[in-house]
Amino acid sequence: MLQVTLSEEGQLHSYFPQIESFPHPLASSVVHMHDGDWENILEEVQSDIPGLVDDFIADFSSLGSYGNSPVSEKELRRTAFEVLTMLMEAIAGTLDDTTFRQHADALGRRRAQQGVPISTLIDAVQLDFLVIWNRIRQAAGGNQEVLISHVDQLHNAVAKYNFFVRDGFRRENARIAQDLRLSNARHLDKLFSSTSIDTITIEEIAQAIGCDAHSNFKVVVFHANSALKARDALDLATAEGKIFGYPHNGLFTAFWPISAENQPDIPALPSAVFGKVEGLANVRDAVLASPKLFEASCTPTQPTPAHELSWAIAGSALAAFPGSKQNELSADISKLRNSNSPTLETVEAYLRTGSIKQTAAHSYCHRNTVINRLSQFANTTGYDVTRPYEAAAVILALRHEPSSTFRTLSSSHPHSPIPSPK
Repeated sequence: MLQVTLSEEGQLHSYFPQIESFPHPLASSVVHMHDGDWENILEEVQSDIPGLVDDFIADFSSLGSYGNSPVSEKELRRTAFEVLTMLMEAIAGTLDDTTFRQHADALGRRRAQQGVPISTLIDAVQLDFLVIWNRIRQAAGGNQEVLISHVDQLHNAVAKYNFFVRDGFRRENARIAQDLRLSNARHLDKLFSSTSIDTITIEEIAQAIGCDAHSNFKVVVFHANSALKARDALDLATAEGKIFGYPHNGLFTAFWPISAENQPDIPALPSAVFGKVEGLANVRDAVLASPKLFEASCTPTQPTPAHELSWAIAGSALAAFPGSKQNELSADISKLRNSNSPTLETVEAYLRTGSIKQTAAHSYCHRNTVINRLSQFANTTGYDVTRPYEAAAVILALRHEPSSTFRTLSSSHPHSPIPSPK
């Protein structure tokens, strides 16, 4: 039973029941009001929900709001509008229990996912009560009797909402505790989404996700055309905490400490592979740089070392330079790649080894075949990879994605053999 007293100044003094001991949380606590004065008061308060929201935001901000939790002011204002509207409808007896519970449950789960402390969440709900009460008291003026006779409806509606919010929060926290993918998500979002980040925050994130901020990590960033497949394939590993997974910009990143006892089985899908990244701060840098890496390069067909793809960034910059032949060379290489010619594979092997003999062994062919293929490449593109200067241009062009204009020109106007690049 609520103990309610009202001072001469209109201040409410009452015992707020503990939510755990609320007698019948599923029972309806709102009644249809027949008191004309009370209905008029509620109508007046309901007509200015935006004003209630402003009061709530001002008071909650003065209390520190949700602190460092990722709840934006826009979201806070939208949620306050929904909650205050719903509480007023519940007090007036125009809201059904199912809708009431669903909204409170969803809010509790949402705040659990955002890492909001439950005590702060409950403070916010109780502040809703105070904001509404102050407005009702103002609307009632000197009519103290109507306040005393109807305060139970307000108190019970807020208590019930409080109960449902806490229930949703606790159930979601229990689910998150069983799925490390969910509990790590908000920390990884902070790591990769923050505009800037300091050393202390990096250490806090590392502690939260259970790793050493100074460890060496392997990072695999899956291309957009394989991101969903990679995410599905690694779903169990991320849930068990064997790897950290993070979707971003249409890509999907998986990373883990190299020192981990059981190294994960990563699918061989198109991706950029950073074999050894020193420290969590550099993992952030690698992940944030990856969209630019894929934007500049041809789509990889398999896991590819990031340092190989990074040549494309230099190639892209050179291609934009007036007078550069880089786009034209990249278009010629794309033609060879699309024709599935063994020439290109042989050229890449030669650029890695610098040896005709080793290239022949890699390509499973005779050394004369290697020489013929390198000559064929020179005739097609005008670039001889046995010459270091020309080989450098080819290395940059191999990963660079040519512009559509140069792809069209290349198909319309084949090159004549050129002894050296201009």
